[in-house]
Amino acid sequence: MIGFCLRRVVLLAGILSLAATAFAQSAPGTADANKLYQSKEWAAAARAYEAIAAREPGNGVAWFRIGTSHLQLRAFDRAVVGLEKADSLGFAPFFTKYNLACAYAGLGRIDDAFRALNGAIDGGYKNVEGLGSDPDLAKLRDDARFPAVIEKAEKVAFPCRFDSRWRAMDFWIGDWNVFNTKGQQVGTNSIHPIDGGCVVQERWTDALGGTGGSMNFFDAATGKVTQVWVDAQGNFLEMAGETKDGSMVVAGNSIARDGTKTLTKMTLTPLPDGRVRQFFETSADDGKTWTPSFEGFYVKRTAAAK
Repeated sequence: MIGFCLRRVVLLAGILSLAATAFAQSAPGTADANKLYQSKEWAAAARAYEAIAAREPGNGVAWFRIGTSHLQLRAFDRAVVGLEKADSLGFAPFFTKYNLACAYAGLGRIDDAFRALNGAIDGGYKNVEGLGSDPDLAKLRDDARFPAVIEKAEKVAFPCRFDSRWRAMDFWIGDWNVFNTKGQQVGTNSIHPIDGGCVVQERWTDALGGTGGSMNFFDAATGKVTQVWVDAQGNFLEMAGETKDGSMVVAGNSIARDGTKTLTKMTLTPLPDGRVRQFFETSADDGKTWTPSFEGFYVKRTAAAK
């Protein structure tokens, strides 16, 4: 059975096309070798690239393709030779080290496989799903070190999930019914992380059927939590602020469809009973004083009357 590791190599043609093009222009016989490689004639491709590498020992593409061709043939020892040479030349470390991990695993060189796999992740490898399903890495998955590899790859793939600045709004995530201070339901809201947890997306519907939403994120450039809000009537609100003492406090100008601006502040506070309090205020004197404009309470739909 051809593993993910091996199938993946075939897809590298597009990613490494520039290197391969330069290679084809400089090395006699490369065009034929490339055709063999693309057509998956692995044994013939390996021989063709070995001839090229003999003439050009510093050619990283040739060594990489020697190694991956042998990997396809399950000749792991010969795959290691080619890939180690490509790695020493610094060729495409991300892919070379990953394929080396597969070859080492095939030989039962588990420590070397983990070293190569960690090197691939250090170089930017982030296919977490592939790590968990690639049959060529099956020998590694029962090892006590493998969960740490998965977590390391997750940190590369989804850095916001592991950064408290982006996780500060987690208390607001969920599907909610929203009530005013009189206990009347005034709408529903669905708030969930997207894009690897780097954005918290809000979609709401009010009691009259009006809709709107917002995108909420930590802006690394300003160091502030930012919300960009818009509704179906064309009203717009962009606010920025911080999370402080467990609450998210943001402020900015709300802009009505007619262009009227109102300085607005929103405070979101998680409550001990699992609800979230939302409190809006407006200011007519550039924030010197504030007037309450709305107070609502979010109740998880699973705990509220549908």
